Amino acid sequence: MVKITKSLSVGLTAACFSTMLLMSSCSKEDALTPIPQSDINQSSKLREAAGGILAVEYVTSTDGPTGFNSPNKWNFPEDDIILGPSENATSSLTAYAGNPLTKWFKPLPVTTNGAGNIIKVANNSSKMERAETTINNLIVGKKYKFTYSVSTTAIGYSNLANEAVLKFYSSGDYIADTTNFAYKESQWITKSIEFVAKNKSYNLEFRGIDQFGYSYTNIHVGKNAIKVIN
Repeated sequence: MVKITKSLSVGLTAACFSTMLLMSSCSKEDALTPIPQSDINQSSKLREAAGGILAVEYVTSTDGPTGFNSPNKWNFPEDDIILGPSENATSSLTAYAGNPLTKWFKPLPVTTNGAGNIIKVANNSSKMERAETTINNLIVGKKYKFTYSVSTTAIGYSNLANEAVLKFYSSGDYIADTTNFAYKESQWITKSIEFVAKNKSYNLEFRGIDQFGYSYTNIHVGKNAIKVIN
């Protein structure tokens, strides 16, 4: 913007003429226009990490609002349900679905992967529920390390799960990891899986196993759970 000050001098006409020439020489391309916030790339492939560095997001954390809902980008499939609606939930470290009326017998500690809510899947001999998400943005041929934590907890009418199974798969590749919960009530067991990506994305599935009664199995996936090794 050009500021014009009026003058009563003899050179008024010349000054105005010079100012008009100056204004006409400024094109629209020369003006600095602020970029609207909506035009900035907000791609889910990038997440701001410490120090303002943009990091690739390979898998989404299990942290989310508690209740009978799945965290962002996670899913509780309905196809395994035999005995009524899903009882899977996003839970806190102290209560099933975050409800203070259904607290765990023993509260869970914070995992070594950081704080945040968890996914709980229900299971027994006839009802095998699961939670699913997708691993994305991998580079074929790169080696990665995926770290997550699992546990089993109980409330009034439930047992403890025997095992937890996590698997992820894609075309031509299948990776599975089983955790035994013997003598591990309300304790996080942290696991790491190293793998070389054969595809850009994988389906991830988590479930518990209980051969005798009703039980709950939990998984916690923190931020930056998958890291590039080389």
